[in-house]
Amino acid sequence: MRRFTAIAVILVAVASFSYGLWRLFDLRFANGDVYPPGSSFRADPLGTRALYESFDLLPRVRTERLLEPIRRLGTGRGTTLFILACSPSDEPILSTTDASELDEFLAQGGRVVVTFSPTSGRPFWSGLGSRRGTTTITNSPARRTGLRRKAVSASGELDNIAFTTLWNFHFDYPALAHGSNGLPVLEHAIRTDDSPEILPPTLAWHSAAVFTGLDTNWTVLYARSNQPVVVERAFGRGSVVLASDTSLHSNETLRRGRSTALLAWLAGDNRRLVFEETHLGSRLNPGIMTLARRYRLHGLGAGLLLLAALYVWRSATGLVPRLADPGGESDEVVTGKDSASGFMNLLRRAVTPAELLPLCLAEWRKSVLRDRPGFASKTAAIQDVVNLESTKPVKEQNPVDAYRQISRILTER
Repeated sequence: MRRFTAIAVILVAVASFSYGLWRLFDLRFANGDVYPPGSSFRADPLGTRALYESFDLLPRVRTERLLEPIRRLGTGRGTTLFILACSPSDEPILSTTDASELDEFLAQGGRVVVTFSPTSGRPFWSGLGSRRGTTTITNSPARRTGLRRKAVSASGELDNIAFTTLWNFHFDYPALAHGSNGLPVLEHAIRTDDSPEILPPTLAWHSAAVFTGLDTNWTVLYARSNQPVVVERAFGRGSVVLASDTSLHSNETLRRGRSTALLAWLAGDNRRLVFEETHLGSRLNPGIMTLARRYRLHGLGAGLLLLAALYVWRSATGLVPRLADPGGESDEVVTGKDSASGFMNLLRRAVTPAELLPLCLAEWRKSVLRDRPGFASKTAAIQDVVNLESTKPVKEQNPVDAYRQISRILTER
């Protein structure tokens, strides 16, 4: 009973600890606050999970999260790529491979929507990328075909590239008006004459960042204090939309005053909507468990665990029940035998009585010294005894008497 009670207590303790640990992680990850602002995994006001799940509820619309490099994105046909909550600076965040993949994505008809985290002023890291001397531009001869460009470092090697370098625009941070409480006054972005009429006339804007250095290929859709904050440009068969405030997609904005027309216009007519998460630090690192889930090897894993448990059980105790203690009243005790008894039993099973004497004679000849006195005469006499015994019928053979005669012959001098 004590052993059973101890096992029960251990099992209850392990189960309670496991449930508490699962509950802790469930509460921690349910709101998604472990993810950075703008992530589609995050369900609090700073995340964009509501937008992701709202799109997913639409008929014939498929939403995905991109947790791998952009080269795994696939074709741009019928696809809109959301890259939300990027840093509003010249920091190079794209590799040249990713830039080339985005170029190909746009050439295939894809749509890229890039929004930047709101800021109340010029970030302290603004311009660090340009001072590092890591990005200069070399335009392709066929500029109208897309983003055929390279980012070259000071040493002449390929390097990372920023969105500002990739699409030829810059940021500026005009000061926001502040109220009597010292907080920035909420301003609105006004729709320009070039914007589609389905878009709302004004948008609440929470960021001081505006776009500058735009060429004539960009179309300004919204402006704050006559400075662009939402712009669009066509690249090949695709298009790029930039917004300096990612609050347009936040869960808080969708709860308080969402603009359905604006969100639908940003997604476009595409049926596949992809939310890129790697720039926010959420990256899928494939391992054994990832491959097991991908190829549905759950049954194989359960079988291996069962075999491991059986092996541990077999190592700890035998599968055959142990015999009862012979010290009690049990008489079912099997006594062992010595080596001589085992040898006799082996001879009885392998050698017949008729073969016993010839076999003994052959073994004796191998072991005896042939130069001993009288060896030839004794060997002949023993052979006669063996031959005489073997000519008798089986029922009349008596190996014991023949053995005695051979012993007398050997002892004679």
